[in-house]
Amino acid sequence: MKRVIKSSAVTSQDDRYLLQFIYDYYKNWEEFPTYEEVLDEYDESVDRRTYKDAADRVSNGLAYISFYRYDGVEYIQLMHDPVLSWIRVPEEAASRLGEEALEQLYLEKVEQAKEEFLSKTGTEIYQLGRSGRHICVEDTIDNLLNSKQLYETAVQLEKDVISYMNGLT
Repeated sequence: MKRVIKSSAVTSQDDRYLLQFIYDYYKNWEEFPTYEEVLDEYDESVDRRTYKDAADRVSNGLAYISFYRYDGVEYIQLMHDPVLSWIRVPEEAASRLGEEALEQLYLEKVEQAKEEFLSKTGTEIYQLGRSGRHICVEDTIDNLLNSKQLYETAVQLEKDVISYMNGLT
């Protein structure tokens, strides 16, 4: 069961449908539907304020993400960061632990961060592409609307992993 971060939760089923319509339109045409298009193609009872509010919410969500296609599936990409390039394990710890143990430790910390992300957001995070550098979530309207919180959580957890690895003694 997915939890949604409450600050951006959809307030009604009608809101959800309008937001989904605007989001789908944007994904297909790379622009927002005009108010007139919403009236013609979605529902003629939508007022201008409701349209503007919904378009603004979708636009705000898009500000924090890009899209990433992997194995034919499109994801919302929160980050595209080669994390390993930021890790500088102190030489003494690196030689004491060895490369294999360091890699295992790193992978364990990443798994812990992914579990913490799920616990905090109710959303599963995926590491995709070469070296898992594309940090993504499912492409859903809820994840789009919560993209700022999802992004901020991912950034903090990434910093925690880097800090832990760089602080090994």
